[in-house]
Amino acid sequence: MAMPGWHNFGFLAAREIGGFCVVGVLYGLFVKLQPVSTLSPGQARLFRNVALLIPFAHVLFCTMVAWDFEMTLTPAGRVRFTPCTTSSAPSAWCCR
Repeated sequence: MAMPGWHNFGFLAAREIGGFCVVGVLYGLFVKLQPVSTLSPGQARLFRNVALLIPFAHVLFCTMVAWDFEMTLTPAGRVRFTPCTTSSAPSAWCCR
């Protein structure tokens, strides 16, 4: 089953990798700024802003990943599971 035009594989991969990089940079900034946040008010303000931005970025990134995963699933109505006739196991099921 093909994905819609706006949801092609290249855009999907770029969006996932880009989002992962953005969230990773925010986490890295948080760790990097944590020890120096007590040195000056400017550093403390930057640390606070990064700390306030992380939950929003994390939720948006995880929502994007979940949405993309859902959009790449095959609809259940188009897949039928029937007992296999070629298998020796009596409880084997085949997807047709």
